[in-house]
Amino acid sequence: MLRQAAAAALVIAQVACATSPPPATYNHDLIESVHAAVPESWRTASMLTPDVNPLETSEELKAFVRKHAAGKASAKERMLALAKAVFSPDGLALTYNESATYTAAEAFAMAHGNCMGFSNLMVAAARELDISADYELMSNYSGWQRQGDLLVRTMHVRVVSQIRDQKLVFDFFPDPVSPGSWSRPLDDSQALAHHLNNLGAEYMQNHDLQQAYGYLHKALKTSPGLSFLWSNLGALLSRQNMTAFAEASYKEAMRLDPDQLTAVSNLHRLYERTGQDTLAAALAAQVTSYRERNPFYHFWLAEQAYENDQHETAEKHYRRAIKLKNDERIFYVGLARAYYKQNKILAARKAINKSHRLFSREADTVTVRPRRR
Repeated sequence: MLRQAAAAALVIAQVACATSPPPATYNHDLIESVHAAVPESWRTASMLTPDVNPLETSEELKAFVRKHAAGKASAKERMLALAKAVFSPDGLALTYNESATYTAAEAFAMAHGNCMGFSNLMVAAARELDISADYELMSNYSGWQRQGDLLVRTMHVRVVSQIRDQKLVFDFFPDPVSPGSWSRPLDDSQALAHHLNNLGAEYMQNHDLQQAYGYLHKALKTSPGLSFLWSNLGALLSRQNMTAFAEASYKEAMRLDPDQLTAVSNLHRLYERTGQDTLAAALAAQVTSYRERNPFYHFWLAEQAYENDQHETAEKHYRRAIKLKNDERIFYVGLARAYYKQNKILAARKAINKSHRLFSREADTVTVRPRRR
């Protein structure tokens, strides 16, 4: 799990949350200004925050990889054998622990981890076998949880391996990933920033603000173009009542990604709290505009309507989602269900046939529903 935070007045994102390709420039001066303004104990914590290598391996991990996967003939067979060994009771028997953001070596030694720990383990192990393996970030509109005084927007990381013309996806999550999800690749530098962000978000949830800052500052120095890092920094600074710097951080997140809804929501709350009603109202309108342009928001509305037996309303929102994004298989599955409930059998068949055509294009996915630790 990855986190982007918004307190009950803020929002944070953990492992991960919505990002966009980093632009060529970023606000280096803002990083330095914030660093100069935070309490001295925060700067000390940042200086003492250890370097992290998510793909760190161990001799024991390397021996495990050689034993279980190295002898297979093809790259695909080696990847599948590796995945089997990681989860088999006769192998590592990896279990799920949502708070365990571990490096590859740590996940192997502890035999548990969250999706970040699993992804680090699989990517590092695959590369030991000279097989292409990379990170892929997923997010969804409705992935929010309340954790203490924070609203946490959850994101999800998985592993993809491109073997010739075939894409294998290795997914590690105890519950099915919401259908309203998008995915995009992460390079190693971005994955490191997500890893550091997760560690920082965990400290924030435990009210250890200086340690949280240490990891967030390091994450920003690693990948300053990731918008959600700036939003999380704003949430942290807001907790320290550094209102001007929190506002600047949220605005930087929005500059990097105008659809960074977490930052917009947090800035809206900041303006409400400080009595800046005109600015708050403008941001509320921006949130409404973003939702109307978000196909997954309409999918979410459609799902809610369907569950409440409001099938005409569900149809309307499924069709709106498809108009905004016409290559999402699950939209057509939902539309077919809504048609069927209204006895529109021919239309239902057309929708389900479209979903089948889209399904045939999807990658082979190895999905593991792990046991919780």
